[in-house]
Amino acid sequence: AVSLDMMAKIHLQQQQRRRRQQQQQQQEENAKNKNENAKNKDNDSNHDGSLGFLRADSALSDPYFILDPFAGTGAIGVYASMGNELGQYYFLADNEDDCVQACFSNSGLVPGRCSVTQSHAQRIPLRSGIFDAIVTDAPFGHRCGNKNTIRKLYPKAISECHRLLRPGGVFVWMTSVEETDLTLNSLSKYGMEVVDTRLVYMGHVCSVIVATKPTKTTAHAKPTKTTARARSSSS
Repeated sequence: AVSLDMMAKIHLQQQQRRRRQQQQQQQEENAKNKNENAKNKDNDSNHDGSLGFLRADSALSDPYFILDPFAGTGAIGVYASMGNELGQYYFLADNEDDCVQACFSNSGLVPGRCSVTQSHAQRIPLRSGIFDAIVTDAPFGHRCGNKNTIRKLYPKAISECHRLLRPGGVFVWMTSVEETDLTLNSLSKYGMEVVDTRLVYMGHVCSVIVATKPTKTTAHAKPTKTTARARSSSS
């Protein structure tokens, strides 16, 4: 027969074992929550890094219709649309099947605030000058493509952005520090005026370039031969 003392000892051991298991589970849960919070904080700061530039320069164009040509999961547009009181509408474009599906899924979090299309950043099938602003986290050639493809992609994508952006519109381009010069050269080639460049931290240091598309100016008409003779005779 088992004595009462032995039964009490066994019961105490079982309680201690359960308590240790509960403590271990709680520690694992706390560690999981801590990692998740850190991840969310990084994501928030990442998107604030790019969207903050757009908001800071919104006075230049009061952006309403905004394109993200490298939308990925659509995080920039979806995040910006949450709690957005400015009525901005995002057009999310990406060429990868899984990214487009993610955009469709995530845009459901902000119904009526985003549209999604599968198209390449070099060829977006929309009319020229339709967007008030373009803001994107461009591929760096680390996880998407490589350095050679990036050097071919950037000039063509920026040319398409220039076509789609209305005169006076805002352009925000986030890239790696190494591709800053490539971005600036492409912007200069297509007549974009750089407003600001700065570094932001997104788990690693990135470069953000803000530019605008110049407003159209009326060209001065060249004097005709008749006008030139009239001026000559009057003088």
